[in-house]
Amino acid sequence: MSGELVRFIHSSDFHLEQPVHGLTSVPDSLRDIVLEAPYLAASRVFDGAILEQVDFVAISGDLYDPSGSSPRAVAFLLEQFERLEAKSISVYWSVGAAEGADPWPTAVPLPNNVHLFLPGKVDELIHMRENQAPITLCGVGWNDRHRISPSEFRSESMNTCRIAIVYGSYDAHALQKQYVHFWALGGEHQRRTLFSTPHTAHYAGSPQGRSPAEVGPHGCTLVSIDSDGKIRTQLVATDSLRFYQERVTLTEAMTRGDLQRQLRDRSQAIGTEIGDRTALVSWRVEGANRLASSMRQGGLAAEILSELRTEFGQRRNAVWAESLEVEAPAEMPAAWYEEDSILGDFLRAVRDRELSATDALDISQFLSADQFRGELGASLDVTHPETRQRVLREVALLGVDLLRGND
Repeated sequence: MSGELVRFIHSSDFHLEQPVHGLTSVPDSLRDIVLEAPYLAASRVFDGAILEQVDFVAISGDLYDPSGSSPRAVAFLLEQFERLEAKSISVYWSVGAAEGADPWPTAVPLPNNVHLFLPGKVDELIHMRENQAPITLCGVGWNDRHRISPSEFRSESMNTCRIAIVYGSYDAHALQKQYVHFWALGGEHQRRTLFSTPHTAHYAGSPQGRSPAEVGPHGCTLVSIDSDGKIRTQLVATDSLRFYQERVTLTEAMTRGDLQRQLRDRSQAIGTEIGDRTALVSWRVEGANRLASSMRQGGLAAEILSELRTEFGQRRNAVWAESLEVEAPAEMPAAWYEEDSILGDFLRAVRDRELSATDALDISQFLSADQFRGELGASLDVTHPETRQRVLREVALLGVDLLRGND
């Protein structure tokens, strides 16, 4: 039976200088949680290393920006490194784009357990453990003027377990060619594995999502490699805030009560999933029925949003409805296009425009010369195909809202 050869935590992209951003509103009850989330998540990475009694922590860059961080970031990292040193846990830190060429202030000595991989050439370190085979750690700091090639991690020896700690974007095929058991990659905020056989290349992602776009669990990765070279990875969730993007599609017959039941049921399920965390949910309601029209034109969407916040946003493990937007469906019901009505005529005219790629949308005729030269004119550039398609889709939806009427 194979025994465990090495066990370590892989983490990256702490960005201690970067607060949670992109929120439309935060209640007073959640303000401290939002402000402290990056530091709380980072501390949980080091808590996990101590709890799991790992051999070392591999950090793949972007811990903090020395030029944009307060002294708190340096003091915090120093305290965490010293905690690990007291437990005989080493830290191998490959500096990323955020740290730059001078990742640490010279006036503050790093503990002896912290080993930096600086910009330049690939460096190798041997991690020794009592009565265990040595582990080779190879890494290099980020340099925007010299992109490191995976071939620079080439080794003539294939007798030791090799772990590469590096920051940046790399081609999976190029990484697979090298004799490296585990590529500890940094520079991406979302957790992702490039390949997992026979060896592994993995982005641990950020310990804490920073915006509504960074959805799902965030944390660090517990890695174990056995004496046969088999690699296991496990997410160690460290986030105190978790972002969700939820979509509800309205059917023709759906009522306000039906929609609210769906929103409540899903909010309840999210509350069960998150444990002691706080969830920030961006709701997207898609539809072209009368309920959707009412939500777009009046204050109904704001009412529903307020009700969700009151019911689910004041709990200990709050599910805060961050936003609620009503979007156009990808396609209108086919029957509407066949109607012998003003709406049918209008939708057919819009569809003809959509199908004619050469039919330019000239909006300049509706603006004065001064308006067209200003910011308004610049915002009405619809020459790009995706922009053109989006504008025509919104035009069709506006026509539906105005020409179908409401109950």
